[in-house]
Amino acid sequence: MTVFKRATEWVLWLYLAGMTVFTFAGVGRLGYYGDEILHVKKIQTFLLYGIYALPPAHAGDITISTAQGHPYSYGPLFTLIGHVVAVLSGAETWGVISISDAAYNARHITVIAFSLIGVFAAGWGVSLVTRSRVWGVATAALLMSIPMWTGSALFNVKDIPIAAGFTLFTSACIALTLPADWVTRRLRIGALVAMYGGTLILWGVRPGSWPAIFIGFLAMLLIDLRFTNFADLRKSATKLVAPIIAVAASYLTMLIIYPKAFINPLYILFKSFKETASFPHGTVILTDGELLSTPPPWYYLPKWTAAQLPEFLVVLLVVASLGAVWLVLSRLFRSATTERDFALPAIVFTFAQFAAFPLAAIVLKSTIYGGLRQFTFILPAIAMLIMIVLYLGTKTPAIMRLTWVRPTVTGLLIASAAMATVAQVQLFPYQSNYFNPTTVARGIEGRWDMLARKLSYGELYSELTIEQRNACSANCPALKTFPASFTAVPSEGIEPIGVGYGIQFPAGKTPARPIPPCGPLVAAVTRPYLWTVITISEAHVCPMP
Repeated sequence: MTVFKRATEWVLWLYLAGMTVFTFAGVGRLGYYGDEILHVKKIQTFLLYGIYALPPAHAGDITISTAQGHPYSYGPLFTLIGHVVAVLSGAETWGVISISDAAYNARHITVIAFSLIGVFAAGWGVSLVTRSRVWGVATAALLMSIPMWTGSALFNVKDIPIAAGFTLFTSACIALTLPADWVTRRLRIGALVAMYGGTLILWGVRPGSWPAIFIGFLAMLLIDLRFTNFADLRKSATKLVAPIIAVAASYLTMLIIYPKAFINPLYILFKSFKETASFPHGTVILTDGELLSTPPPWYYLPKWTAAQLPEFLVVLLVVASLGAVWLVLSRLFRSATTERDFALPAIVFTFAQFAAFPLAAIVLKSTIYGGLRQFTFILPAIAMLIMIVLYLGTKTPAIMRLTWVRPTVTGLLIASAAMATVAQVQLFPYQSNYFNPTTVARGIEGRWDMLARKLSYGELYSELTIEQRNACSANCPALKTFPASFTAVPSEGIEPIGVGYGIQFPAGKTPARPIPPCGPLVAAVTRPYLWTVITISEAHVCPMP
């Protein structure tokens, strides 16, 4: 059995190494994400004026109260680190932001590095509660098998860092609530360092994510009170002193980095949360054939989750969620200890990362768009929750008496991860366009908004002839990305080129019917997927009005 475990661990490590190389291979193969371009402008403003916002209309005419671009919604930490990486690689000089391919590649490498922090944190958290490195590595591998995760790691400058910080924080909470005889001095120091690092990322990238910190601390306090049957409130609260110091240190770090926003703690807590919850973004989201305006109905997030996760993971997620709720509630109303008490804090923290913000967004009718992009941080928690509940299943006599359960679940999980990995290879580097086979069988073109379509516009541009590029040069940005649709001003004797991607919709409006592409197809970016071919983007010759 030991030999089998060692072989399993080696296979998992090889898979992780292969997926890491595979992800890095996507650098330089994508166009530039619209939000990424905005944050490039913001970091230059920050370096000039100390305010993380869009450039002012007039030089020197900017204060944090008048700045455009929500200076309290986002922090400069990620883009500062990206700037450092770009400087070290020679793509930029300190204080001067570049829009060269090399500079964007440096930023994309930084996104991948943050994604690997998230992978490590997820595996570490599960290995702590299971006391098994194999379960931890399996969790990391499961996360890397999710196409939305590796696809987002290539470009998502806003949500991958938040996912990494949130997962570090969650795993730190797990480490600090393990049974006392499990916790060594080294582990406690490591947990506090992870607490500092995770909360620094949360503060530094998206200050409005601070409720995650509050929920984590509240959960730690309530868990300790319940396990001690509310014997000593002061002693339970004292256990939070060191974690609070770690969080305070992370806030002070951001105060040094971004003093104009963090100088007033109460105001930034209020302002950042308000701007995050009600971010102004008027749009429609094509979801399973429906055009949903923001804020969308309650079923928007469940539908996207069911469409963009592999089917077996969706089944396991439902089972794990129901099992987690039952385990926690059954212990809540029982004072006697149980053999599962060691795992209950981990279940609470991972379930909170997975469910708290999506439920709050639904209840508060927050602005949600872009599929699962804004909720990328739930993916590590999903992998962790599934693996923790599966581990508990292997320790439950009633389940283990059913000898067929373990090999069946293991086989299906391996098959699901293998199919998702094959899909990633087929869609590369547009894995964030992944939809599971069940959704594809029902049809996705004209039914679902394809998040990463614009990322393919660089490849689409390369498919155009020189004459066609000249025809669209007036409307093709220097970064080789295309707007959602346009009519080019042609040079003399050259037909104009228009760009469409599947079905186009007027921004911010719900049309009576979709607008079809405007003319003959001249170029397209496609990818094979299972039994079909997915069209990522298209270029058409369009008549001049």
